[in-house]
Amino acid sequence: ADRACPVLLDDALVNFDDQRMAAALDYLLELSERRQVLLFTCQRREGEYLRWACPARLHSVRLQG
Repeated sequence: ADRACPVLLDDALVNFDDQRMAAALDYLLELSERRQVLLFTCQRREGEYLRWACPARLHSVRLQG
């Protein structure tokens, strides 16, 4: 487990409806207990869901420009 590589996703959920997005994010939250998960997105809904589901574990960076 200490050698598990991080999971890196770039707009992977953009085509998911809200229900599938929530299920995928719940899985990623579970996975993040064992390895680092980096999710890049230009959508707001993923961040809103994660702020609701696990505010203490979310580390978010918002780029301006």
